[in-house]
Amino acid sequence: MKHLNTVLLLVLLVFVCYFGVSGALLKGSPGLVPVQTDVKKGSVSSFPAQEYKAKAVEIAVKEIERLNYAELPFRTQAKFYRNSKHPIRPESGVSVKMYRVFSDYEVTDIYRSDSLLYPVAYEIVYSYEWLTTRAHSSEFFDPEVLAKAQTEVDFSVRGEYELVRRYSCDVDGNYDWSLPALPPRPDFFSVGREMPSEPGSPKPNPLPPPVDVAASDGESKPEESEHALGLIRNGSFNDWHSFDFLPAEWRFAAECGEDEAPSMIRRYARKTFDGGFAVEQTWHKPDRRERLYDQFGIFLRNIKPDTEYKLELKAMGLSKDFVKVSVWILRKGPFKRSKVIPTIIKADLIKVRKSDDFLNHVGTFKTPPDVFREVRLCTYIDRGNYFPVTVVWDEWKLTEVVKEN
Repeated sequence: MKHLNTVLLLVLLVFVCYFGVSGALLKGSPGLVPVQTDVKKGSVSSFPAQEYKAKAVEIAVKEIERLNYAELPFRTQAKFYRNSKHPIRPESGVSVKMYRVFSDYEVTDIYRSDSLLYPVAYEIVYSYEWLTTRAHSSEFFDPEVLAKAQTEVDFSVRGEYELVRRYSCDVDGNYDWSLPALPPRPDFFSVGREMPSEPGSPKPNPLPPPVDVAASDGESKPEESEHALGLIRNGSFNDWHSFDFLPAEWRFAAECGEDEAPSMIRRYARKTFDGGFAVEQTWHKPDRRERLYDQFGIFLRNIKPDTEYKLELKAMGLSKDFVKVSVWILRKGPFKRSKVIPTIIKADLIKVRKSDDFLNHVGTFKTPPDVFREVRLCTYIDRGNYFPVTVVWDEWKLTEVVKEN
């Protein structure tokens, strides 16, 4: 009888376990039911989406606190940022205090990842402002310039940007806070260009870098950028760097805002030729005798030797004195360590005088027959009597002059 009771008890346990588990599977539980998706691939639209959303918000709140805390030391400590993107002087840079203030967030996506350990992923966008003091530029690292920047105390907002981060979580949507590292801080010359970041998380394909379209098969090829005009990348001035201190592809050594700079560059959007952006340049003194690389302009590497080119641009002069556009070629010396030697082709390729509206200006030049490294177009004032002098530039287009047979 005792053995019979034991057998009946075992049968009862098996029956309860079998139907109990089956019932749980049929009713569903957050950890077992597959997450359904809507039209947007991977986005959670059904249970347990609300639980996931609440946990994503918790992560965002903690992350904002962590990010702002990490930025505190940069409010009081100036740092030297090297301008590695400068084509001629990569050793130059700026000393400045700069920090971010993260103020808002948005959970933009919740989806299933391919990871077995962390099958749920959140994508959160953080909004922040960049604040900086006045920047001081120098060649190489200059301790005296850095010390001068250290004394700056007045911050100004230079732009509003977004940071995208992805978080890989377990099946219940919980995040392991022992995993994440802080996102890398961008330097002065790459502010606002952060890519989605998280160790081990999937990243989108990065934007392709600008490509120098070198002359091949004896032909000058026009740029393919949406802002390119002929052979000039961003000739429309509609694409701008972070902080809006300089249009993309264009170079200006005084871009850091030094008080001693002969001119200053600003983005202009009140009235432009194409309805987009333009460049407002204001001179406080002549800059013809300044270094070529200190003048506002652009480098072109897709130019052929012994060829005639035509530059067309729209400009509006707002002052009595006229401004010029010059064209230079840059040659490399005969030895490995030789410096780049600039040679002027035409000092007054274009002259801009005072006007009430944008006027069309045209100038032509011919490149020398010998080998050269690149061409530079730049603006300058030879002399002046009515400073400040201001010109608004728009729609720079360079094309090869085709000779008719």
